[in-house]
Amino acid sequence: MKKAITLALAGLSTTAFGANLIGNSGFEIAPTGTPAKTYGAFIAQYNEGDVDSWETTATDGLIELWNSDTEGVDFDVVAYEGNTFAEINATQEATLFQDVVIGAGIGVDYLFAHRGRNGEDTMLFTIDYLGENGNDAAVEAYSLQVTSDNDAWRVHYGNEVFTTTTETAGVYRFSYQAVSTSGGNLKEGNFLDAFASGEGVADDYPGTGSFVAVPEPSSSALLILSSTAFLARRKRK
Repeated sequence: MKKAITLALAGLSTTAFGANLIGNSGFEIAPTGTPAKTYGAFIAQYNEGDVDSWETTATDGLIELWNSDTEGVDFDVVAYEGNTFAEINATQEATLFQDVVIGAGIGVDYLFAHRGRNGEDTMLFTIDYLGENGNDAAVEAYSLQVTSDNDAWRVHYGNEVFTTTTETAGVYRFSYQAVSTSGGNLKEGNFLDAFASGEGVADDYPGTGSFVAVPEPSSSALLILSSTAFLARRKRK
């Protein structure tokens, strides 16, 4: 199901650090439908069409959401932000993603919280450029693979990992791909919460609270490579 693309710089949500391009970034907007599956009182899988802003590559189209009330019931896990978080491995190794339009001259920051379920889980975060109207083959603008244990949320953030230009303004896909889980179970692993991206969202991130803050360096080499790919694509049109 193709969802409406979030428009950059128009009606954006804000964090304490800047404007957030991502819709339903902490999974706090209640799903519109009833769960397709439930596991106890606090874990539910919803059809992706019922979950605001997010899509999945899972073949069954299910997105799994957890409630912080799981604390002391099945797992001692509290959402990093608010009361709800997602598990990328709902029924299989898949990718959660959403597409946004980013105008020219935006220095793109990102910030997200990741945590393992039963031990160390690994996921791949990517930002892909899909062209001016979102119809081109994906060109990678940024990627980061992270591994987190289940003892605390790891908050990963990067400042101005790339800056859009008039040539590279357009539709970008922000994706979280499950790579592996500690026990090898494709149905369990990779908790995700509090994703933000946009200009200034990671500025002066304080890194306080019950989690581990992990700053990530910007990749100028990747930026140059990506910019070259962008320009080459446009010249071929």
